[in-house]
Amino acid sequence: MSYILDKPLESVFGYISVLPGAFSAYRYRALLNGPDGNGPLASYFKGEAMHGWYAIFFLQFLLPSTIDRILCFEIVIKKREGWILRYVKSAKAATDVPTTVPEFISQRRRWLNGSLVASFHSTIFFYRIWTSGQNPFACLYSRFVR
Repeated sequence: MSYILDKPLESVFGYISVLPGAFSAYRYRALLNGPDGNGPLASYFKGEAMHGWYAIFFLQFLLPSTIDRILCFEIVIKKREGWILRYVKSAKAATDVPTTVPEFISQRRRWLNGSLVASFHSTIFFYRIWTSGQNPFACLYSRFVR
């Protein structure tokens, strides 16, 4: 249902809360880090540089379920880049779907956990939206509507 109502509305504001990694396309330039070394790729590979118990927790439980959401957020908040995210209704893709109830419940749990962690991430780094030069409506939408 979210792809019928939510994604087209999010697309109007230029910020889509999550683009599924299984069938998304990004411009390479949008993924590159800024001159300060921060950006989408730094966030994407953050777990690779971690060590100890936190790294295990982060890599096994948090990162896999949040990476699509955090990547979208990091692309939009790149300073003075003005990247927007769009939903293309006519796009076609094939993906694997859960075939049993336990698989479905496990998938939903991962997605809900990912949504919660990504909400914390966007709350902590909300100030970066205002300093990015993005459309103020996209900023408000990203924080309060979704």
